[in-house]
Amino acid sequence: MTTTIGISAERTVVRGVLLANTPGKPSEVLRAVHQRGDDGASIVDTLDALARTAPAIADVAVAYHTTEDRQRIVSELAGGPWRTSSLVSTRSALFALIADLPELGAFGTVLMLHLADHTATAVVVGPDRRQILASDGWTTGFAEDVAVEGPAVDSDAMTETIGRVRSMLASIPAHADAVALSGSSAVDPEIANALRYELTARVILLPDPADATARGAALIAADQARKQAVPPARAARGRGAVVLTAAAVAAVLGVSGFVVSQAMDESAPTMNARSLDTTSSTPPSTAAPTTTEPQVSPTASPPPPAAQPPAPAPVTTPIPDNRIWADTPRPAPPVAAPAPTTTLPRDPAPAPEENPAPETTAPAAPPTPTRVGAPNPQGLFPGESPPPAAGSDPAAEQAWWVNHWNLKRQWMNGG
Repeated sequence: MTTTIGISAERTVVRGVLLANTPGKPSEVLRAVHQRGDDGASIVDTLDALARTAPAIADVAVAYHTTEDRQRIVSELAGGPWRTSSLVSTRSALFALIADLPELGAFGTVLMLHLADHTATAVVVGPDRRQILASDGWTTGFAEDVAVEGPAVDSDAMTETIGRVRSMLASIPAHADAVALSGSSAVDPEIANALRYELTARVILLPDPADATARGAALIAADQARKQAVPPARAARGRGAVVLTAAAVAAVLGVSGFVVSQAMDESAPTMNARSLDTTSSTPPSTAAPTTTEPQVSPTASPPPPAAQPPAPAPVTTPIPDNRIWADTPRPAPPVAAPAPTTTLPRDPAPAPEENPAPETTAPAAPPTPTRVGAPNPQGLFPGESPPPAAGSDPAAEQAWWVNHWNLKRQWMNGG
């Protein structure tokens, strides 16, 4: 059994879950912690509280709602013992959660609607649970932590939400078989009633809806922990090397899956090999392969004798194996004409083709970086671009995080 931590950071509350993951069994929430603060609760305090319950933490993932949340989280965790925690979007966390909920297994296409922290996130997942069909996010007027006995939901916010959901569903060739509600603002029964009436779909309020995003983040961390536990694929210089391809990451984490590393400096990986020893970010060269032929003059047109004047018309010169027509005669060099079996002169002869390839060797590919420097206070490694904004293309978002994880793994294994 492995334990992972998932965190959902909102403006006035941080929600964390400690998740137990056993192969062949459903995941289990061992403990949930909610830290509140008028100026924003501490993510570090929440992580410390959960770590005291289970010191052996395999991985950690922190979910953010907005770009501002992401920047705040990076600033808080940078330089501390939890700086290797991964950041995942709310959309990615919800996507991971849908596939883990047995109560949604009987439905095909599922719409997950998460309402919390005056924000709404909607994700549509198909029957195979392998990719996000559509998604959207926006700010709302829903109050935070609405109690069941509290006031009715804001009508304007509900109207906007229904309109957004309808537009999103209209963009895909599928009908939502069920709507799963989550988030601290989703417990008002009026929300479920309105969605049930407008969308004519089954509406399900998830258990512990406020912890849904944190649990999804913990599931992403658990997926990566399982990937890290796979034995090395092959040896590199006598030391184990971990090979993770983008396809494998996508298959496990979906279109927006992210990866995590060790949670604390004290539990840094004990792998001997560097994860990037077997990969390279250098694009393959498109130049022709380097051979000995381009380095010498072609045998197609040996020069004429020194005493023979150049012919006004194109001529041909026989060679042992084939014939090639030269466009123009070659001026006579100050040496005698060699026999066909002798070494050709060093002076280059006319190209045998109409569009000859340049007689240069293929440029050497830039060397693969062997060391990665420490991340800056924003969590970015030297030369790394900032992550895509929230709501960006899932493929670009996934590619950035896969590369970020590779850099982080290489840095944690000694650069």
